[in-house]
Amino acid sequence: MTLTRLPDDRPGRARFASCFPGGYHGCSMPQPLRRLCLALLAVLLIASPRPARAADDPPTFPLSDVKPGLKGVVYTIFEGDRVEKIDLEVIGVLHNAVGPKLDVILVRLLGDKVQQTGVVAGMSGSPVFFDGRLAGALALKLGTFTREAIGGVTPIADMLEIEQAPAATSANAVSSPRVALPEEFAARTAAGAGQFLVPIETPLVTSGLFPETLARFGKDFASWGMTAMAGGSAAPSPDDAKLQPGDMVGIDLVEGDLSISSGCTVTTVVGNQILACGHPLFGFGSVQMPLSRAHVIMTLASAASSTKIISTGGTIGTLTQDRQTAVMGTLGAGPRMIPLDVTLDTPAEQKKYHFQVIESAQLTPTLVATAAYNGIVGSPAYGEGSTLQMDGTIELKGHTSVQLEDLFAPTDQTTPAAFYVATEVMSDFARIYSNPYELPQIERIDL
Repeated sequence: MTLTRLPDDRPGRARFASCFPGGYHGCSMPQPLRRLCLALLAVLLIASPRPARAADDPPTFPLSDVKPGLKGVVYTIFEGDRVEKIDLEVIGVLHNAVGPKLDVILVRLLGDKVQQTGVVAGMSGSPVFFDGRLAGALALKLGTFTREAIGGVTPIADMLEIEQAPAATSANAVSSPRVALPEEFAARTAAGAGQFLVPIETPLVTSGLFPETLARFGKDFASWGMTAMAGGSAAPSPDDAKLQPGDMVGIDLVEGDLSISSGCTVTTVVGNQILACGHPLFGFGSVQMPLSRAHVIMTLASAASSTKIISTGGTIGTLTQDRQTAVMGTLGAGPRMIPLDVTLDTPAEQKKYHFQVIESAQLTPTLVATAAYNGIVGSPAYGEGSTLQMDGTIELKGHTSVQLEDLFAPTDQTTPAAFYVATEVMSDFARIYSNPYELPQIERIDL
């Protein structure tokens, strides 16, 4: 006899029919053969494939079991997309190290590579394992110009608490404005260069940004713990979203003719949800920022601060949480961004640039100003001594468009007129976001 497998709409199950006339019950066969048939059916049912599903949460290593001298490994990328294993040893556990009830596992990285590079900007989020179980993410570093690669690990239990954070809604998708601190006060309260545990710097990768623009606006991003550097962009690939722990992701701030992205390492992937960084990116809470796949071009070793040089590819999801112990995102479609068009008219030519900018009360003013300045100084027709006339439109959902009109004449100062244009645009956006009535939704910007 033969058994024919028939389709069944029940997951993980299958139906079988015999070749005998009338089916199994309609045939006559010796009792031993009938028992053999039933045994075969049972084996086939048990062996039938179940539908694939997302992997369960990875097994974790409790902080209470972490002791000095414990050996482990950390996974990260130094070049390309190849995740490498680095040995490490636990020095100890620092309780309340970065805040009340926020403990840190202090570890020493081992091996020739880390002896040359130390703890590298971009390593944030690199998963740490003890006995094959996930213990947390490398997220902090200790001191500058240290002779050893000493790092701090955010415990996985603290990172997983981010899953309980509220998601962004239409009412809070745009972060509320922050009160700007005087520069002198910020300098006094900074940790400085002492022997503190501080978050590993996050590479801020730019493509299409002129060095002059980076010099003007780099300090604005540095105040958020970003290390600005030149990078690149990569062509999107269907495999970009196939992430594993140790891979890198980009958080895109500007896309288009100019791109600005920050980069972190993935700690864990469960289904379509990822945890990364092990420390806050900006600390904005519930956010909506595009996630992209990041590729490591090389790791630049430096006695002061080693860093990963990265490029970013196509959008693979949305960053939804930016909290104290980690960032969290969802793989899939990216969030809505603000279209920004910058047109520079001169007697010789017209230059047009198109960008997409994230919507954030804290970052959008600086990002728009950076894009505008970069567009102006990038034109061969632009030079000091020219008078600049600005005409612009900011379209707001549910409100009359904001019209921008101003004239900027050259001065004897060393500051270029283009910078005054950029700061004027920044000021206009800051006024829009700081209104006391509602969080605005910007639909389009044309300068």
